[in-house]
Amino acid sequence: MAEEIGCDHSTIDRILNESGVHRFTQAEQKEQAIRLVRKDDIYEFATVTEAAQWIIDNKYCATTNLKNVRRMMQERIRLNKTYFDFELSYI
Repeated sequence: MAEEIGCDHSTIDRILNESGVHRFTQAEQKEQAIRLVRKDDIYEFATVTEAAQWIIDNKYCATTNLKNVRRMMQERIRLNKTYFDFELSYI
């Protein structure tokens, strides 16, 4: 974009920062929305990270390590297996 309007990247960064524009990290850009289903309860989250934090906050697992819970959820989705009786799927 900087090349298209004829300025350098740092100028774009400065303008975005001054305007309070949230920019997503590379990891955030890669994350997908996720659905958790358990019996009649359906929960949807914008990212696996948000879902993992919800699992921790609601004490479905013993660990409080967000990275481990997120990794396990992604692994369970890949293997098409449940996680603490939740069926997991990307939306």
